[in-house]
Amino acid sequence: MASMSAKAAAQAAAKGFVKAACVSAPLKPGWHWFTGACGVGAGSLSALTGLGGAVVFIPTCSSLGMTAKNIVGTTVVSVTCATLAGSVAYTQNNVTDIPAAVAIGVVGAATTPLGQMVAKGVSGKGLRKLCGGALLACASSALFIKKK
Repeated sequence: MASMSAKAAAQAAAKGFVKAACVSAPLKPGWHWFTGACGVGAGSLSALTGLGGAVVFIPTCSSLGMTAKNIVGTTVVSVTCATLAGSVAYTQNNVTDIPAAVAIGVVGAATTPLGQMVAKGVSGKGLRKLCGGALLACASSALFIKKK
């Protein structure tokens, strides 16, 4: 299949050739200001600490009324966008171990479909507990593990 430009894709979508489903929750007026502020917070927190934006994005999506599965999907896309910018900045400042980053990234990308398959079989409540547990585990390791 030949690739098309973003403009051509947008035109095709507008004509109804590309069908896309919107999975977002009904959002209240002013939602873009709230999500924009949370994006600023997530980007700043990530740049300062190296934490992923999910620490901010998950509660943001939850407060917008999204389901647990929509929160996970939305957060993955949001974190990908924020991580790309952070990756470029850290690499430009020569503080990135490229071989380690590539190895971790390749293994993570390869096992993502496995995690997605598992998530499909987990209830929304169970998924919420898994996400909360992962956040607590990350928080405790950041607070209590000494680095030399």
